[in-house]
Amino acid sequence: QPLKIPKVTHLYLQNNEVDKVEGLQKAASLSKLYLSGNKISTFEGLEHCSSLSELHLSDQNLEDDCGKSSCMEIPEASLRAMSRTLTTLTVANAGITTLEPFLLLNSLERLDASRNKLDDIKSVCRYLDGAVRLSILDLRGNPICKARKYREMLVISSHIENLDGKDILDQERQFLIAMKAKRGGKKASSKKHNENSKQQKPMFQIGKKS
Repeated sequence: QPLKIPKVTHLYLQNNEVDKVEGLQKAASLSKLYLSGNKISTFEGLEHCSSLSELHLSDQNLEDDCGKSSCMEIPEASLRAMSRTLTTLTVANAGITTLEPFLLLNSLERLDASRNKLDDIKSVCRYLDGAVRLSILDLRGNPICKARKYREMLVISSHIENLDGKDILDQERQFLIAMKAKRGGKKASSKKHNENSKQQKPMFQIGKKS
């Protein structure tokens, strides 16, 4: 049964044992929805929420009887429904392994994906390359944070202004880009030198016997 809340803009349903989103077909004015701390395994049911700008889905309790945590799923249809309006998304501690599906959220500016299972830094860089409006990203508590040159790679791969709660200054980005180019130049020079060395023929000096 659809809820009769056509003029409601903010809805707070966090920590309420909610396991399914339904009844929001007529919530056309809803702009902020708080659903953290529930039991939602598959997030759907917002296809008619055409004004939604903030969605908070962190800390879903998805442990089975054996205590094993599963991943929260957001179907493509739900992402497409929010693609033009959603600017803030929090999905901390949701078992997420990739950010690339969020490329469908064309207007996203702030993403909190901390405390998840992200371990592929190249995949995150691909996401950042396409997330042209994203300005704030929080990935603290993910396995990739331990990767070598983690911050450097993400700063160079994006236009974000804040990573893991720390601002990215223009000077920092330009310095890291310059250092990467310098390392690339050294590698290219070393490779060319090695190739030239291989092509050179050995020289022998012939002298007269005394």
